[in-house]
Amino acid sequence: MQSKDVYLTYLANSHENIIQFRGVTNIEDDEKYSLVLEYAEGGTLGKYLRDDTITLKWENQLKFAKEITSAILWLHVDKEIVHGDIHPNNILIHKDTIKLADFGRSCQKELECYNTEVWGVLPYVDPKMLEELVEPFPNINQVGQKLPYKPNEKSDIYSLGVLFWELTSRLPPFDGLGDDIIMLKILNGLREKPVPNTNVKYIGLYKECWKQEPDERPHISKVNEVLNIIDSENNNLSTVPYHKEGEESISHANKLVRFLEDKIITRYDSRNLHLKFIGSGGSASVYVANWKNTPTKYAIKRPVDDKEVYLTYLANSHENIIQFRGITNFEGDEKYSLVLEYAEGGTLGKYLRDDTITLKWENQLKFAKEITSAILWLHVDKGIVHGDLHPNNILIHKDTIKLADFGRSCQKESGCYNTEVWGVIPYVDPMLGQKLPYKPNEKSDIYSLGILFWELTSRLSPFDGLEENIIMLKIRNGFREKPVPNTNVKFIGLYQECWKQEPDERPHISKVNEILNTIDSENSGNNDVSTVPYRRGSEESKKTEFVHSCQIDLNMLCQKY
Repeated sequence: MQSKDVYLTYLANSHENIIQFRGVTNIEDDEKYSLVLEYAEGGTLGKYLRDDTITLKWENQLKFAKEITSAILWLHVDKEIVHGDIHPNNILIHKDTIKLADFGRSCQKELECYNTEVWGVLPYVDPKMLEELVEPFPNINQVGQKLPYKPNEKSDIYSLGVLFWELTSRLPPFDGLGDDIIMLKILNGLREKPVPNTNVKYIGLYKECWKQEPDERPHISKVNEVLNIIDSENNNLSTVPYHKEGEESISHANKLVRFLEDKIITRYDSRNLHLKFIGSGGSASVYVANWKNTPTKYAIKRPVDDKEVYLTYLANSHENIIQFRGITNFEGDEKYSLVLEYAEGGTLGKYLRDDTITLKWENQLKFAKEITSAILWLHVDKGIVHGDLHPNNILIHKDTIKLADFGRSCQKESGCYNTEVWGVIPYVDPMLGQKLPYKPNEKSDIYSLGILFWELTSRLSPFDGLEENIIMLKIRNGFREKPVPNTNVKFIGLYQECWKQEPDERPHISKVNEILNTIDSENSGNNDVSTVPYRRGSEESKKTEFVHSCQIDLNMLCQKY
């Protein structure tokens, strides 16, 4: 413990809502002091709020808000101290009373609080401090990067506003999102939505506190004054942790892209891109482009909406995902075009169908692991559901998988609500076509992954040669492709788990990854799967025999076809 920390903890003492300083001690072999403090038996405020066995009524939420405010008022006005690191795990509870703690990052106003780095728990950090972190293509998780800035009382007020919201929601701000998304939201002025039935004056107060511009935030004495007015008012707020509906992230994509455009994304002058058409799908076309008169090649997807720009940017930075280079505008286009890494090997679909290419088992397994790694990154690290996995949305560059096309992707936090079924039929989750509207989710991607795994060994399209309506009937009735002879039994078992009819029975992507890694060490000699496209027996193409044998309800399909 530094001498400054000891001094400020001592200086902040003597307030009932600040953890009490008892003295110092030296532990053997320690060069610095250790603090001796009051013990708070209730633990942290964060732990308390997340405990759904605790009933936290409105009057107690308001009491906690007033006690935290009282502690900060004492610091700012009486002791001229900026706390600098206010969040629920630096606030303790002792005998149902708030105890503000941890002055390790505090400073005195008279010293102007000069610091050399940004610190803190991201959702509670003053956005004006975060702005210093944003440079072209930064690592935006770099809380700790060396920077000149001055935290001040208004930084504490911002943190206080976020805490006030959290007292009513009992959730961490932007719960479940990665630091990169949280930072973009905060820097773009986005905040959490008020919990239904919260006192309107209280909402107004915390919205004033968390304003983007420090000068627009109230002084701590004003916060205290407003809280005392609210004291006698009624509030119908729930006493258990609030559960948010996912509705927000994608609707803000256009705003986030405007921010990205200003702060991060590289813009390419379309006049310097010489295009050659490759193909089209949906509402977009894909081109290969040379930059100026150089041999440097890019892929151009034209045009795309803001959501796709944002999600393509967000999914970046994984070796098995196509790299996002920037954006451009073409004359006459209202929307952006994506500038992407060019994959010289083309699509996985084209690669698998090329019988001049020998694809050994170890390479099939390598591709399976690379596709899985990309999806693991999306689901776990980025909270993204791809939503349109099939071999023509997977590219190959230098014998490495590159997952592409986020035009139909969504963030899990938004609930992935859609109004129509899309995709290439054999890869579409059979549960999605049962009724509309529907919610694609991670298990939809897992279903597609199972089909892709089978295809890596067969090198054929699923249900090759059948009409789409026949394929849909087969899939909805639980029919799947037969394993290719001599395929590794663990691999078969894995993809059969992935393509199960019921989403809840399909494994999590982390489990898929784990099982693939156990297959890796097995003797590849036990897998004698053909290295050229598999040829089915003629009996598998007898679609009329199948249709007559199925006992299913055709009413919905008759309306559609």
